[in-house]
Amino acid sequence: MVRKICVDSDGYASLLQFIDESFYKDSQGQLIELNLGLYGDSQFYKAKGKFSIVNTCNSWTAKGLKSSGMEISTAFKLTASSVMRHVEKYRQFQKCVY
Repeated sequence: MVRKICVDSDGYASLLQFIDESFYKDSQGQLIELNLGLYGDSQFYKAKGKFSIVNTCNSWTAKGLKSSGMEISTAFKLTASSVMRHVEKYRQFQKCVY
């Protein structure tokens, strides 16, 4: 599921910084490739942090959204639907042009 949300330029810059700082880089500043991903051209990269039941891709996504200015709790975002339910609520109150 893909949903658009509006963020201002500061929120966008903050989100990009959050994503950038989530990965380890080599001496040339390039992402460190690990393995091929599960789908098509997907790729795994060396990331900061450890995966666990409470630190998943869904909690990472919630942290990224929070960094952009969205008011979202990052606790208990264990499933994609828990993140997307919050995104849907957030979208209802946004005043922006898509």
